[in-house]
Amino acid sequence: MKNVVKLNHYFCPSELEKAIGLWVKYYNEKRYHESLDNLTPRDVYLEYGEEIKKIREIRKQKSINNRILKNKMGNFQNK
Repeated sequence: MKNVVKLNHYFCPSELEKAIGLWVKYYNEKRYHESLDNLTPRDVYLEYGEEIKKIREIRKQKSINNRILKNKMGNFQNK
């Protein structure tokens, strides 16, 4: 936040308010927080956390299974 406010010059209070508002929106809706299990505060507030974690776990398992399959296929080709 300090870098956003300090690096730019704002010529009227409304410009500064807009910049702070955009940063707060990013922080709450786009930025993942490690302390919130890599969810956004918005996701936690709206109680989407468990659903998102389930989707992530499914994707992770699919990825692992694909890597295992590709490794097996690669081993067969090398023999």
